[in-house]
This record gives sequence, structure tokens and C-alpha cells, in this order.
Amino acid sequence: MKELSIILQKARPLGECPKADRKVPLLSLLTEAEKYIAKKYSYIAVETSEQEATTAKATAAVYFVRPIDQVPEKARILRDSSGALLGLPTVAGG
Repeated sequence: MKELSIILQKARPLGECPKADRKVPLLSLLTEAEKYIAKKYSYIAVETSEQEATTAKATAAVYFVRPIDQVPEKARILRDSSGALLGLPTVAGG
């Protein structure tokens, strides 16, 4: 849970997620087993890389997205040290 609390401090609202040339369903980035587990989450943490228009510098940003949302194709799903998905469960304590 320590990892999740650190990510929550850095997370941005979903509406600020960058526009991408190609978006894919979040579930398409998961394995079949993870798709089942994802149904237990209200939001899953993903990281995207944003290219600043004025410089060539890319910065990473964290967003919490619903499992049914579209994300940039190159988004990376965040995981804890054991490899489990990081996110906010649908049921408190779940």
C-alpha cells in the first residue's frame, strides 16, 4: 500500500490525460488473468510519457483510469513490487 500512496500523491485527473495518435482499450494491455482481476478495480494506475512541445524532453505522468477506458497505446500499467496491479478497488478493503 505504500507504493499506492506515493502514486496517489503524483496522480493527475483523468481529464488531463494527453491526446494520443492511437488509443487502445486499457484491458488490451493486460493478460487474460489480469483482465479478470481488473474487474475488481474502480481505477487502475497507468503511466504515460508526454512530449513537451517546446523541448524534446519527455516527462512521465500517472493517471488513474477505469478498466473500460481508452489509454494511449504506449501507456504502461503500474504494478507493485510483487507484480500486482496498482489501483483503487471497487470495494473498500478489497
